[in-house]
Amino acid sequence: MRYALWGLALAGITLVGCASTEADGGTAVEPTAVAPAAQSTEEALITSPQGQAFISAFRSAYPQLSENRLDKHIVRNGSRVCSDITEAGKDVALKRLPLRIAYNNITPDAVTSQAIFTLAVQSFCPEKAG
Repeated sequence: MRYALWGLALAGITLVGCASTEADGGTAVEPTAVAPAAQSTEEALITSPQGQAFISAFRSAYPQLSENRLDKHIVRNGSRVCSDITEAGKDVALKRLPLRIAYNNITPDAVTSQAIFTLAVQSFCPEKAG
């Protein structure tokens, strides 16, 4: 039984190793590495002027919620407000925000949540402010 499992494992490795890099026409095609779209989009957002402004403003205004927190998490939480608005509306987006932003055993109160919500909308989706 043990040898059969090893044989299957090796066959799987062999099959993967034998994958062709030729297109239907018989010409060689170079394999390309493709980064996940979500990751590259997130990285672009972090380095964008909007992302950098949001990170800076968030860290300045809410040091307890941002201490030792990665920029990508701050941007992800802020930009998620926009998708929440699109998906479920402003009221639901605002209700989801405190638990999403909570950090270091600190959950923002209603006033802080509203301020972060406004900052996120202004930074990432100003067209949804109205």
